[in-house]
Amino acid sequence: MLRKLLAALIGSLVCGGAVAAGSSLENPQTGSIESGIGIISGWYCPTAAITIQIDDAAPIPAPYGSLRGDAASRCDGVVATGFSYLINYNTLAAGAHTIKAFADGVLFGTTTFNVVNLGSEFLTDRTGEYYLHNFPDYGKRTRVTWQQSKQNFVVSGSDTQVAPVEGTYFGAVRTVSTGCTTPSNNNTFTDFDEFTVTGKR
Repeated sequence: MLRKLLAALIGSLVCGGAVAAGSSLENPQTGSIESGIGIISGWYCPTAAITIQIDDAAPIPAPYGSLRGDAASRCDGVVATGFSYLINYNTLAAGAHTIKAFADGVLFGTTTFNVVNLGSEFLTDRTGEYYLHNFPDYGKRTRVTWQQSKQNFVVSGSDTQVAPVEGTYFGAVRTVSTGCTTPSNNNTFTDFDEFTVTGKR
């Protein structure tokens, strides 16, 4: 009988450790900036009812059971351990917020993030497009386009039509002279110079 009790106790401790290790609140990341429509997501094993609490609001159920093969090694080969809750971050006030994730009512993840919005819960009838030069690599540019359904910008193209940084430039240089023995030389001066850029930083 004693052996059975010890075995049960050890098994309980091992399972408790596995539960702690087998969980992750992945999105949003701590310190991240969120806007538009996104998700609160992560994974947890073994199977449990997942709820999400935003700030001091009542916990809400998060759909659970999406396939997470990348976490299977932490969950004894089980892959249906993902959870995901769709959220419009524009419904939250701009500034800092906290999300807590619970499994069967037990807290297993907390993250604090910041919300930035455009002053509307759902912005309509707007268009916008912009090029990010030298992103993701030097010599490339990425086009981002406003997508209303996501209330955010999405990557819509990429090419190498980036104006070269290398070349010769002409401009003004402003210098400040102090501590001169001749007082009239203590002043701010502007010189026009030639600058040559030979390569990327």
